[in-house]
Amino acid sequence: MEPATTIRVPEELQPILRDFTKAVLRDRPDDVLEYSKAYFVSKWEEQRMGERPWRTPRPPSRTHTSSHRGACSP
Repeated sequence: MEPATTIRVPEELQPILRDFTKAVLRDRPDDVLEYSKAYFVSKWEEQRMGERPWRTPRPPSRTHTSSHRGACSP
């Protein structure tokens, strides 16, 4: 068993990680990596569009995750 490690989360990351964690727990995606990609791409697009950063969007539901593949391809 590995010893417990305390990680200090920088203050500016706390609301980002809290909102992301709440979204994952709320939506319970089957594919957490695909969900994470869609979630953070959505956040990035909101910032580029000038919307308030880190407002919690509704990433695709579990049944629609695969339709967003390649969303951040150049």
